[in-house]
Amino acid sequence: MKNGVGALLRPRYATDAVSSGEPQHERAEGMAEENASRVWIVGSGFSVPLGGPTLKTLLSGNSFVVLRNLYPVDRFPKLGDGDVEAIYKTYAAGVASSAWNDAEAFLKTLDAAANSAEAKVKDANLVLLRHLRAPAMTQSTTPVHKLAPVARRVIAAECCAFLKGADARDEEWRAYRSWGAQLDGGDSVITFNYDRVLERLAAAKRAPCLGTPRLSLERFVGTTGYDANLPDTPNVFKMHGSVDWAASDDGICQRGDENALMCDDDELLIATPGRKKRETVAARLLEIWNKAIATIERARHVVFVGYRLPETDGEALERIMRALRRNQNRDLTIHIVLGPHDSADVQRMDTLMRYVAPQRTGATLVRTQRAWAQDFMAAYEPGLLDANP
Repeated sequence: MKNGVGALLRPRYATDAVSSGEPQHERAEGMAEENASRVWIVGSGFSVPLGGPTLKTLLSGNSFVVLRNLYPVDRFPKLGDGDVEAIYKTYAAGVASSAWNDAEAFLKTLDAAANSAEAKVKDANLVLLRHLRAPAMTQSTTPVHKLAPVARRVIAAECCAFLKGADARDEEWRAYRSWGAQLDGGDSVITFNYDRVLERLAAAKRAPCLGTPRLSLERFVGTTGYDANLPDTPNVFKMHGSVDWAASDDGICQRGDENALMCDDDELLIATPGRKKRETVAARLLEIWNKAIATIERARHVVFVGYRLPETDGEALERIMRALRRNQNRDLTIHIVLGPHDSADVQRMDTLMRYVAPQRTGATLVRTQRAWAQDFMAAYEPGLLDANP
């Protein structure tokens, strides 16, 4: 083992499992019989080293100040009315009163209130929001149950803001470029992030002493610009949509960095928490999901980078766990990259993977990498996922 890479490889267990007796899962329709040796499943922890937000940092008071300064009202009128300020103040009021502790719970409450109002049913979510909204009233006259689309746009804006002015030649991008330069057609990247970090890598130009990522904007599965004739380039699956995507009659169009700040509400294509997420996935993202899950089922290596299979995302948890159980590779390895500490998230992920292993045919090796996302990507080199510790 060279360059100290072995310090990152700490196996938790290996097991020879018996067959669960589950029926063989049919391949998603139209999915090519291509090699899917390495599948990278990334979440917010992948983008955090570059300044990306997490559920804990979204909708903070500082974020509101940043948005106001980066996106002036005269250029971005959809972010300029009192509704946006009402979102931030209502969220802060809920945190202060322990009504919710992160943006996900707030978005779910907004979504549930909208559904209740539409059904003309007064429920706890609607009552709570109206109570918290009263002191947060600014210039907004929009009923509280109609603020969910505004909140989705604000979330999208925050996922754009940290990349405004970012340069992939900067020091903090170095590990990402190194990792991206070593990907090929045997890799697939599954992301649950709305941001454009992967797109920025795809657009990165050659620079002295920096790797040139082998990602392409034409390999984002499900978009109208997808090109299947790039076999040496990884597929990218954006499971919850993207800030630069717009829903149209022709499909999913890629429109650039600031699409989410200017498009109409019904064009904004990000699947935020709540019932709206299920509807968006079913209506627009189902093909992406099916193909991504089929890719996991064929993988030789699955690497979770900054993604903890959140307990609040039941669909992702169920479908990814099922795909791992159905994986037919006899020597599957699963890598968990959630930081150097033995946190609750790390322990939970390790336990979840232990549930998977006995239900498979073949050996399953789970390795918890004691590293942050940027550390692991900096150390990554061909053969690392196969290396014996």
